[in-house]
Amino acid sequence: MENWNYNELGREGFSGHYVTELFEMIDMMPQPKGKPIRFETLKRGKSLIKLSDGNYLEVELVVNKILKSDQLNPSGEPIYGVQHGVVITFWRPEEIAKLEEEK
Repeated sequence: MENWNYNELGREGFSGHYVTELFEMIDMMPQPKGKPIRFETLKRGKSLIKLSDGNYLEVELVVNKILKSDQLNPSGEPIYGVQHGVVITFWRPEEIAKLEEEK
């Protein structure tokens, strides 16, 4: 089981041409503007995805920071920017089967 989390490992924890291009794209993205606002995570969720090769990926979005803009959207609602990371866990079919047995 492997966890890949850009926020924990940083750029040095990853390698490969595709990953390098991905991080270059992330660096070019405009950063949301606003003031940091405190928040409490009430519920976290994971998606379990079965791949065509029989393996699984578990994907979870983790919110790191929320910024509140001074602007409102056309409906009059506040605009928030969310900085986040993604945790991806690789699972083999036998590992999933073992987890199901333990329930």
